[in-house]
Amino acid sequence: MVSLIGNFTTQTQLLALNASIEATRAGEYGRGFSVVADEVRSLARQSADATREVEKLVQEIQTETGAVATAMDMGIQQVVGGTNLVNETRQQLNEIVAATAKISQLVQGITQATLAQTQQSQLVTQAMSDVATLANKNTAQSGQLSTSFQELMVTAQQLQTSVGQFKVN
Repeated sequence: MVSLIGNFTTQTQLLALNASIEATRAGEYGRGFSVVADEVRSLARQSADATREVEKLVQEIQTETGAVATAMDMGIQQVVGGTNLVNETRQQLNEIVAATAKISQLVQGITQATLAQTQQSQLVTQAMSDVATLANKNTAQSGQLSTSFQELMVTAQQLQTSVGQFKVN
């Protein structure tokens, strides 16, 4: 677009130059036309200046547009990086939740095993207590049996002595 305006400006300057030449050739009759040619030349210069300003503005806009595009690309990369980070974090949190669930199951298993072991320990303790009670009873009964055997021995010796007094012929 700027080059099109530049071409119009160049053509207008050529037209103004040609008009000046023709006005000079026409002599006295071309004086009014010469004033118009000067005005056209002045407008052509102003158009050229404006075209350069527009071209400068277009270049600045292009430069700023490039900077904005670069910033947008960087922003997109940061958003993609942030999205990836969020996805990784979500995956790690899911892994933590799964590990926590496994740990909870293991703790429940350990709790159940501990309860079962406690019950078994109580049963063993009761059985040992029963064995100790039986052993105490056996000890007491053994003492009574020993006493009874001693009494029987005394009685047997007395009987033997008594029988030894009787002689049979």
